[in-house]
Parts: sequence; structure tokens; C-alpha cells
Amino acid sequence: MPANRCDLDHNVPFDPVAGEGPTSAANLGPKCRPHHRLKGMPGWSVSQYPDGTILWTTPSGHTYRVDPPPLTEPRTPKEATSAGADEPPPF
Repeated sequence: MPANRCDLDHNVPFDPVAGEGPTSAANLGPKCRPHHRLKGMPGWSVSQYPDGTILWTTPSGHTYRVDPPPLTEPRTPKEATSAGADEPPPF
């Protein structure tokens, strides 16, 4: 599901009293509506890591890892060094 059609969701629930669940890039992730609702069901948990990897844990303890796609096409080391410092950003 494209991110623009998803709910932007706190991975650690927002709790202003406890000071948990900050609204920050490290704690937010797009989830389709069914997954957003599933995350709130008893026994389910979601962890997001600094590299963008998301780990879902089911009530039975099974885990499912979701790796984010690369922001650009990977380059070989030779392509990366021959590109030079003046190469424009890939966006």
C-alpha cells in the first residue's frame, strides 16, 4: 500500500502523561488501515528500528520482519567512487 494511502501511526503509543510515544520520524510509520487496527489488538506488537526495519510480533510469538525498500538504486563501490563529489542528490 502506498504511504500516501496509509495511516501515519505511532509505533510506541502516544502518552503525554508518561512521556512516551513521541511524534517523531523514529516513532512513526505508515500502516494500511487493517494493519493499523491489528496493531492495537491484544497480544500484537510492532517495533521500528533506526534503519526503518519493522518487526511485527503476533500473539503466538511469531515475528515478521519488514525491511524498507532502498531510497535509491544501490550502486557498486566503483560507481560510488567514480561519481565524484559534484553529483546531484538522487531526488
